[in-house]
Amino acid sequence: MRLCILEDEPIILAVLAGIAAGMPGVKAQVLCDPVPAMECCRSTSFELLIVDHQMTGVEVTGLLRAIPDLRHVPIIMVTADNDRGGETWGDPVRGH
Repeated sequence: MRLCILEDEPIILAVLAGIAAGMPGVKAQVLCDPVPAMECCRSTSFELLIVDHQMTGVEVTGLLRAIPDLRHVPIIMVTADNDRGGETWGDPVRGH
């Protein structure tokens, strides 16, 4: 499985990359800057995206969904922001 991890917090990035490295058959691309991340996602075929809810002030999920080849790719959203109070993001009906 081709996995892309988009996260700008170094500790969370290291944890997610470590988990992915221990999963047989998973090839993970790890990116921490939103601009190169968007370019990589446009040019590479991924089967799953793990995305920081808001990388350096950019709402990445909306940008990813605007890329036609990624509209069908599942996204798992993560955040280091603990001030949300349990809010739910995304569209539970459409799955993003």
